[in-house]
Amino acid sequence: MKKSLSVLLITALIGLGWFPLQGCGDIAVKTNTFEPEPSGSDDDSGDENSEASEDSGGSATPQQRYAVVFGSNFLDPIGSIATVAIKDDYPVQQNVVAPPPGSDAVLKVFDNTLYVVNRFGADNIQVVSSGNNFATQAQFSTGAGTNPQDILSANGLLYVTVLDAQNNPDREDLQIFTNAGTLVQQVDLTPYTTDDGERLARASQMALVGSHLYILLQDLSGAFAADTNGKVVVFDLSTNTVLNVIQLEGRNPYAIKRLPGSSQLLVANTGVFVNFVHDLAGPDGGIEVIDTDTQQSLGIMMTDDDFGGYLGDIEIINSSLAYAIVESNRVASFNPNSNTILNANVYATPGFYLPDIHADGKGHLLITERGDGAGSPVGLVLMNIGDNSIAGTIETGPPPASIATVDIPIQE
Repeated sequence: MKKSLSVLLITALIGLGWFPLQGCGDIAVKTNTFEPEPSGSDDDSGDENSEASEDSGGSATPQQRYAVVFGSNFLDPIGSIATVAIKDDYPVQQNVVAPPPGSDAVLKVFDNTLYVVNRFGADNIQVVSSGNNFATQAQFSTGAGTNPQDILSANGLLYVTVLDAQNNPDREDLQIFTNAGTLVQQVDLTPYTTDDGERLARASQMALVGSHLYILLQDLSGAFAADTNGKVVVFDLSTNTVLNVIQLEGRNPYAIKRLPGSSQLLVANTGVFVNFVHDLAGPDGGIEVIDTDTQQSLGIMMTDDDFGGYLGDIEIINSSLAYAIVESNRVASFNPNSNTILNANVYATPGFYLPDIHADGKGHLLITERGDGAGSPVGLVLMNIGDNSIAGTIETGPPPASIATVDIPIQE
């Protein structure tokens, strides 16, 4: 229900006037004046799915870590992308990517190449070279109405999941492209859904473990009802075929991340909504653990009731520290090793919608703060992982919605 949940929240917030319209202008460079608090260790680098290299110290060419931030007011026809250098004064460069992305996008980075997944209404992938002034190298369609959700680069190919393959008779749930954007294979994932008369895979996030791609199937109805359990399809990259399907205990899976130093994956299940109200008492939401050695679910280890609300995105720092967005409006920390809540509220937005969190590999958790529409700060919140203190908020342009990190060689 990743997209549908976002749509419901966004529609409500727009109606209340919390998303002022704002366009994308010329490139601008800004310097932030706040003085960051001392951060945690650079070893607080995030989970093993973190796309950018976490340590450039051994590289022959010195590199600078940047946060890449997609921002949008959702009603505008386009969004914009800014960069924030993770260094002393956190300089910001706005509108770095042309053509600009759509109004609903997520960012991923593999091998320091930026991939813009232009989702609802745009239905395309934008490949951007971070080492060439963020020039767009390729842009290709996933099919009209398909609503792409995630991308993963492996073995010289790009693997893309789409939420609404049923809207396009020529496209399937998993699409495989060359780096130049040529479609080479498609995979129908509906046979791995529950045979309940309305078989929609609703393919979402992915995680890579060895040569196996683990693909979340939300298996939601046409009305986005979570009326059956979610699934994880195991896809063998050596043969580009489905190897197995794992039945989840939870429903409406939102995020999947690998636990560092282990063969386990964590799945954040959003759970069930009844008349747009989350059913906290139900057994379907929470953090579920997948054992990739046995390719089985170990069950829900922490319930949404433990967190005090439904779960969104998760970011794993190490085996004993992770963060989760709860109720779309606050961030909680938890220990995935002991399955305990560390702090149920390390950050709370003054507004109503936190889309994304991301570790920058330099001791900070980056939080997309969209504000309350009444003058509260809007931008990228830097939270020190060591003590959960807030270092400051960086203005990046339109309200941020997605974050990635990339390392760019420093020009001498």
